[in-house]
Amino acid sequence: MTKLLLISNEQSCQRLQQEFEGDGYEAVTANRGDEGLILATAASPDLILLDMDVPIVNGWQVIKVLKKARATGLIPVIAIANRTIDGQLLRQAGFDTYVRKPVSVRTLFQRIETLLDNVSVVRKMPSKLSAFSVASMEQAITPPQQQFGHTTVVYVDDRPTHRQAMVEIISRAGYNCVRIPDALQDLSQLLELRPQLIFIDLIMPMANSYGLCAQIRQMSAFKETPIIIVADNDNITERVRARVAGTSGFIRKTDKAQYILEVLIKYLHLSLK
Repeated sequence: MTKLLLISNEQSCQRLQQEFEGDGYEAVTANRGDEGLILATAASPDLILLDMDVPIVNGWQVIKVLKKARATGLIPVIAIANRTIDGQLLRQAGFDTYVRKPVSVRTLFQRIETLLDNVSVVRKMPSKLSAFSVASMEQAITPPQQQFGHTTVVYVDDRPTHRQAMVEIISRAGYNCVRIPDALQDLSQLLELRPQLIFIDLIMPMANSYGLCAQIRQMSAFKETPIIIVADNDNITERVRARVAGTSGFIRKTDKAQYILEVLIKYLHLSLK
């Protein structure tokens, strides 16, 4: 049975699930962008319908992750968008096609059938292309932790000098460290990486570290993930603000490597239990 994934929190769009099931499709739904990204990998849908106004991680962020990830990059995606969004921008972002709100069920089903027919033709292509596609998909469905090492640590910092020092300490301890310099893009990257520990630099010119932490905590995938603030100095006010934002700990950039290793062991032991 063909499986559709609908990512939307709008009541009118949620009613589409009944329409899909009534037409012989299997339908799974997600009310938030981050949850939709997880289902896109876990449920292996044949086609995804994505509401651009979905909360937590919006449609623009979701499509970016879907098209970059090997496990979901080949899945056709239909945007459900307001009329104010330029259709050309939607296609440039990676959507295969789009429908406008309020959604016309007839038009939507036509789009779905056309895309699924195209996918069916590609899957039937023989010889080397098929072999390459199968090999690529087998690699694509490798869980994120296996793709990036047994234990992945993310460090969000837009200053290369200090970021490199932290990466060296973490890497030498045997952990896989992924650097994210652009805080404006990190939410979508985090969902793809699914790290076991996150370090966030306190002072970043392009982002509010506490706001970033609060956003990460709203995602179901990271409710229990340790998040550590990395600050220039030890300040009781900043420590309190960090706790309120949902962080797990607070370290200074002047802390010695041995202390950072102790922090790694402490929080990774808790997250991997």
